[in-house]
Amino acid sequence: MDLSLLKALSEADAIASSEQEVRQILLEEADRLQKEVRFDGLGSVLIRLNESTGPKVMICAHMDEVGFMVRSISREGAIDVLPVGNVRMAARQLQPVRITTREECKIPGLLDGDRQGE
Repeated sequence: MDLSLLKALSEADAIASSEQEVRQILLEEADRLQKEVRFDGLGSVLIRLNESTGPKVMICAHMDEVGFMVRSISREGAIDVLPVGNVRMAARQLQPVRITTREECKIPGLLDGDRQGE
């Protein structure tokens, strides 16, 4: 079984309201399979895989994920972040993260709680 598409989708950064990486992967896959792509008014990607008259199956999933937005960067280089979405407290402690810059560069990092000890 080829899991490369699942791997690419799982590793794409797609914080809420910034799902371009996932959208691009889906569009490239639809193009590779020569499938028709449509969009709804909310930005959803609709791809029909089969034109049969038999039973229909719909696979529906979010393109976005919870994450963080950079609020500020201290002179020492510490980055203060705000959660975007329902980020569990346990996910805020010593977790690896990727920061995507405006220029689309990805910088690895590690969450270390907030400086107030909350």
